[in-house]
Amino acid sequence: MPKFKHIRLLSPVYSDISYRLEDVKDLERDDLKISQTGIPTGVPSVECDFDEALCSPYIVGRAIEAEREGVDAVIVDCMSDPGLAAARESVSIPVFGPRETCMHLAAMLGHSFSFIGIQSRTRPRMERHAKANGLRQHLASVRGVDLSVTDLLHDDGKKLHERIIEESFKAVTEDGAAVILIGCTAFFGCEKIVGKALLEMGYDIPVINPIRTTVSYAASMLDLGLSHSRKTYPFPPEKKRVGYDIPGVVNETV
Repeated sequence: MPKFKHIRLLSPVYSDISYRLEDVKDLERDDLKISQTGIPTGVPSVECDFDEALCSPYIVGRAIEAEREGVDAVIVDCMSDPGLAAARESVSIPVFGPRETCMHLAAMLGHSFSFIGIQSRTRPRMERHAKANGLRQHLASVRGVDLSVTDLLHDDGKKLHERIIEESFKAVTEDGAAVILIGCTAFFGCEKIVGKALLEMGYDIPVINPIRTTVSYAASMLDLGLSHSRKTYPFPPEKKRVGYDIPGVVNETV
């Protein structure tokens, strides 16, 4: 009998996240459970480095909490991958980020990819992240639909799909993209619509759904018994951490 596995999505926002789980529930198996949790306080969306800094301590706390509850792997449910490295240092279970995971996949599926995110002003951040992952030469462009995450929660999907299709078409025809990476985990369920629209325009290229891809990747890593290297992500040195009302790091050594 295969070992039962439990993957948890860690959302870095305090707003309602119940809809997130619906996008990946069909990926569950007899031996795989997927759950989710958010953070108690912080930001409603992660759209800049400032937001990342504010939510990262809570991501670390939730990762520690998940490990103590027997969860086998955690996924930071945001394309900014906030707190990813710190969480990997803090726990023994594997921690995955959709941006890192999907950028590498995009570079394998085609010689170039474009990141279609929320705001076009995130371009410097995404270029920096691509460079840090050794993938800057594969990044054709960073484009945005220029809608806020909170706006998306009140959209029926039509406006979002229209904007992603429009920017994806430009990425392919103007920027030379061979792969489209959906740049927000809140853009759930749109990859098939975008892929179909591009195909009807004559462009048969992959469109990557970040959260579904990362869940599938995490499940595969668990099947293979692989996790991040402790040489790359050593445990933090023991010291007293004070002033953080966060599960797992309250006046404790990590």
